[in-house]
Amino acid sequence: MRRWAGFSLIELMVVIAITAILLTLAAPSFVEMLARRRLEGVANELSADLQYARSLAVASHANTQVQVSSSTQYDITSPPGGTNYKTMVLTGGTTLDPVPVTLVFESRLGSLSTSADQVVTVGNSGTLATLKITVGPSGRVQICAPSGLFAGYKVCA
Repeated sequence: MRRWAGFSLIELMVVIAITAILLTLAAPSFVEMLARRRLEGVANELSADLQYARSLAVASHANTQVQVSSSTQYDITSPPGGTNYKTMVLTGGTTLDPVPVTLVFESRLGSLSTSADQVVTVGNSGTLATLKITVGPSGRVQICAPSGLFAGYKVCA
């Protein structure tokens, strides 16, 4: 008698059921990982843009501002009514807080026009983790994790 090679319908159904269960368990963590990567990408880009605005103020001998005009957009300009260097529109559920906020870097030393720290928090609707970007009066930019839930970043003081 000749034996046929292959899988039976029951074996195939068991494999599909196990695959479906594994995907159901893995999908939420994958979605959160994507949200965390989006959040981290926006925080790093905003940090780089703040440093860029600071260096632009010193190099051009004109004040430069970063204005968070909505929870999903910020602009780098030379005020008042000057050149718009960059407009960033956020997507993928990533948001900025507080809104509105304007950070003005002075042309002489690249310091902020205020004597207090300015803070922008970056969040994403797909995760509870947030990153906080702090700009000190001297213009120094730092990123920290307020809750300590974000590996690779120090916990905010």
